[in-house]
Amino acid sequence: MQSGGGGWGPIVSSTLVYRGNEPHRMLGTSAAAEFFVTVTITVTFAGSFGLESFGMAALALVIGGVPAAPLAAVLVKIIPRKPLMIAVGILIVGLGLLGIYRFVFALLA
Repeated sequence: MQSGGGGWGPIVSSTLVYRGNEPHRMLGTSAAAEFFVTVTITVTFAGSFGLESFGMAALALVIGGVPAAPLAAVLVKIIPRKPLMIAVGILIVGLGLLGIYRFVFALLA
């Protein structure tokens, strides 16, 4: 089961875009902030638990994250603002409901 983290970037990015800012600038700002937060958290965990704990999971996250940022930048330029905001909202709510479902299922199992 997973707890904590995740969701901060999409919420911040979508809120900044909704307030009328340029989508590519807000996406870049959010991504840059997430980068520094991630580096800080990684250094903290590495110091606490050791580098052996990361292994292939860290590599998988890097491999998945590298193509995600440019893809997101292209999609933000192509998709109009309102449909993009609706899609982001649906995604956030859907992932939240999935997390609740998994949590409840784990309690019942």
